[in-house]
Amino acid sequence: THCGWNSVLEGLVSGVVMLTWPMGADQYTNAKLLVDQLGVAVRAAEGEKVPEASELGKRIEKALERTKERAKAEKLRDDALRAIGNNGGSSQRELDALVKLLNEVKRVESTS
Repeated sequence: THCGWNSVLEGLVSGVVMLTWPMGADQYTNAKLLVDQLGVAVRAAEGEKVPEASELGKRIEKALERTKERAKAEKLRDDALRAIGNNGGSSQRELDALVKLLNEVKRVESTS
């Protein structure tokens, strides 16, 4: 992944170990998050510099054999899917609570 935010989210929700290759902007920060903080990715390269084929091959092999990272990726996937679940995931509950609160504020303001 180039580590754009949409790619990061797609990878996390898919539950796969990612190879990072950031090119610019926030992509470097996102790559650091995936590799160093979440532990669900392996650095493939950075920027315009293309690694030697043998080195890139080693990094791909490393990503394929990473069972600890794969387990973390699968857990994050499960957590994300639970949060956005169709019937009462935490994201849906929080959004519903916000809408309810806004409707109450609107009702109070209209009666004042």
